[in-house]
Amino acid sequence: MPRLETLLIVAGPSGAGKTHQLWRIAAKRAPWVSRVLEPSVASNLSVVPLCDLIDGKCDVAHAVVEYELCAYGLRPGGHALDRGLAQLLDRAEATIVVTLLARRGTITRRYVRRSLTWYAQRFRCMPLHVLARALSWPRRCLAQRYHPRRGWLEPGRMDTVYARWFAFCGERGIARHWVLIDGEGLVPAPEWIGGRCAGL
Repeated sequence: MPRLETLLIVAGPSGAGKTHQLWRIAAKRAPWVSRVLEPSVASNLSVVPLCDLIDGKCDVAHAVVEYELCAYGLRPGGHALDRGLAQLLDRAEATIVVTLLARRGTITRRYVRRSLTWYAQRFRCMPLHVLARALSWPRRCLAQRYHPRRGWLEPGRMDTVYARWFAFCGERGIARHWVLIDGEGLVPAPEWIGGRCAGL
């Protein structure tokens, strides 16, 4: 298995901005990276798919991956059920986690935009009564109906998703854990231990 010196995990639920942050890292346009990593490591980061890194298909020393919190965050067993992630954490010599926090309204707007783009791309092959019904729904309803993790935006469920993630990171002893709020404000994770995302 290739040696993995540094693992940077950008974690968040659907719509929190993980892909955008990885794009910024690849383009060297994420100023917060210099706060969580040494300059020599930050300049040599490689953005790789999580599954390829788990399977050992990527021979990189310093990797950054995105991690979807809803995949296991909505299950009673939480992220401890994710064997691939556990293997990756055991393999990495140094692990840094950056958890993305976004307001419910921001996540809803992002997914509504994605949903409408999806409809626009398939407009020609969609029955008009189906399109009319979809576009007549309230924005939040549209996001709830077509969200891949449908219903997780309901009050309390977002808190559960984050709480289970913070608890998992604590159990794994990940000391270098940061929280990126709305893509700008970077704070140490201890300030958010327990999944306190009230108002988000």
